[in-house]
Amino acid sequence: MADREDLIMQLYKESFGKTFNKYDISVRYDNRDGSLHMNEHREGEEHFTKAQIEAAMKYFKENIEKFKKSGVEASRKKVYEISVAAISLMTHPQDDKK
Repeated sequence: MADREDLIMQLYKESFGKTFNKYDISVRYDNRDGSLHMNEHREGEEHFTKAQIEAAMKYFKENIEKFKKSGVEASRKKVYEISVAAISLMTHPQDDKK
């Protein structure tokens, strides 16, 4: 659970340009199904399923690992692009019915 929540918080920081603040957003982790509920007070609730979080985490880690293997240090812009793509996977998961 901690890894998933850490990823969400990293993506939050990259997306909104600020560190997570408990007054901006509240987080509730559902142990029953592994989903994470994030309630940003101005925007309403976001619900990320366990599958969405795992897909985003996998994508994020694989792409960061590519930079490590290539010997090229990931730039902040590239980390941001990877983060945005990971968020996209969480909000619009890939259809597994192929």
